[in-house]
Amino acid sequence: MSVQEQHTVIDKMVDAIIYIVHDPEDLYKIHSSRHVKPMARLHYLANSRFGELFESPAPPEPSQESTERSLDAALIVSAIYRGDHVELQALLDRCDCSGLWDENLGLVPVDLAYKQGTREVIRTLVEHGCVTRYPGKPLSNSGIIKGLAVAARRGNKEVLETWVTLLSERGGCLSSDLHEAMLGALKIGKFEMAAVLDKNIDWTESDMKLIWFECFHRAVENGMLDVLKWLLSREGSSLAGHARQWHKTPLFIAMKEYPVEKRLAVVGLLLNHGVDPDGGGRKLTYSTS
Repeated sequence: MSVQEQHTVIDKMVDAIIYIVHDPEDLYKIHSSRHVKPMARLHYLANSRFGELFESPAPPEPSQESTERSLDAALIVSAIYRGDHVELQALLDRCDCSGLWDENLGLVPVDLAYKQGTREVIRTLVEHGCVTRYPGKPLSNSGIIKGLAVAARRGNKEVLETWVTLLSERGGCLSSDLHEAMLGALKIGKFEMAAVLDKNIDWTESDMKLIWFECFHRAVENGMLDVLKWLLSREGSSLAGHARQWHKTPLFIAMKEYPVEKRLAVVGLLLNHGVDPDGGGRKLTYSTS
């Protein structure tokens, strides 16, 4: 390998370290337990007045296979970041990429594509069977991440539309992913992304009403005026006429539980859009006292 080629590879590794989902130090860790040799190390641990003898395996020796797989994953991340779908195609064609989507290899290449992939990069990934769900950061509470929710929260309309369109063409059920993406987008005020998702959700009118109802209540609870305006202009005041939990209507929540500095604006918005002051049947005596 020439000096120039070495520098090119180093640059790509830098791309990977900067844009990986997981911690940089995880990038070249050993990922396969079958490479651990059965060497033992004795540890004497004090426990109260007594000690117990334990055996634990020695640190695993480096594995060429795991290093190569991590290198492939890093190069894929770099190709996605640079928008080089030709290189990405070549990498995916030559390596076993099945584990790169959902195994904990220190990074999840597809996560970066959900955030900022170009149309051709996304198309290449979809053609190679990329996942719509993948593990979050180890030792965190993020659990399984849904890629469409990541794209929706990111707020890039073109990227989100591309993902939804190409994944829909590939087939498979995206209802749960679209639902979570919708809620995630509206939760942070990305209602333009919600409009993109709405065009692609093939649900019944009653199912969609339930989504708007849940989004509306979340917006009320979080004081998101822009989202409330968008939903009310779209669905009307009927959204606010039903209680969600403990029989609390949105107007009740706004009047009783909101911080003072936000209360007037939210209550005024609800009333101006025809929300029933009685809360759709629930008297607000307690909340207005």
